[in-house]
Amino acid sequence: MIRPDASAQSRSSPDQAALKRELAALAAPGALQQRLQSLDGERHIQRIYIMGCGRSGTWLLTALMSTFDGCQLVPKELPVEYFGKVAPQQATVVLKRNLTAYEAIERIPDPIHIVYIIRHPFDVLTSVNPVHPGGPGTYYITPARWLGEMTALQYLKDAQRPNVMVVRYEDLVQDPDQVQQQLAQHFKLGVKAAAREVDAVFDAPPEARLAMHGLRKIDQHSLYAYRQSEAKLQYLRSIRPRLGRLLDWVSETYAYDTRL
Repeated sequence: MIRPDASAQSRSSPDQAALKRELAALAAPGALQQRLQSLDGERHIQRIYIMGCGRSGTWLLTALMSTFDGCQLVPKELPVEYFGKVAPQQATVVLKRNLTAYEAIERIPDPIHIVYIIRHPFDVLTSVNPVHPGGPGTYYITPARWLGEMTALQYLKDAQRPNVMVVRYEDLVQDPDQVQQQLAQHFKLGVKAAAREVDAVFDAPPEARLAMHGLRKIDQHSLYAYRQSEAKLQYLRSIRPRLGRLLDWVSETYAYDTRL
């Protein structure tokens, strides 16, 4: 696992500005793919971008990737252009998406694999993030954010983009060993630790520990929590009209019961 430069927090503002300019340049059409070809030379490097709406298990899926051999994992939320900044030290490089990655879905080069994790919409929309600036008890994902994320996922499906794998959060939590095997087979990766040992293997940064309510073993207590709260059900009824046909598409495509 690789962490971004340990001195990043102490960098001067000119360095930060230079990084932003470089990432912006890599967002130009064809620039990232050209950079990756330059980094790789004759090597075959497999790059995996972990995507999905907030509160859908992106950190958990990122953590699961640390149970494989030969994975160079950068445990930080980053734009896809950051692949152009990571010198490959392993055959597989794994990055986790940042907050606005879904807005750039159309410009992610096809050779970059996308693993998109999806979770029951009502659990996502009524989940609380401890680091949310709105404060404790505030639902983290707005309807607008969820709609944007699901539009991006629908684009991937409709465009039949190559190198896309979708993982259901519920499957990951209920049968992590099976999901681990699916990932291992799909990406031809060796397993170095059991999926249920992810808490012992993943070198989680502070933001991941907060978002995951602490680094702990995978369990099923997070499933369908919205059903146990009348306040959450009332909130979901109030926003459901805004979710419209996209909610129907997610429900039908990924077998979610969205009746209230």
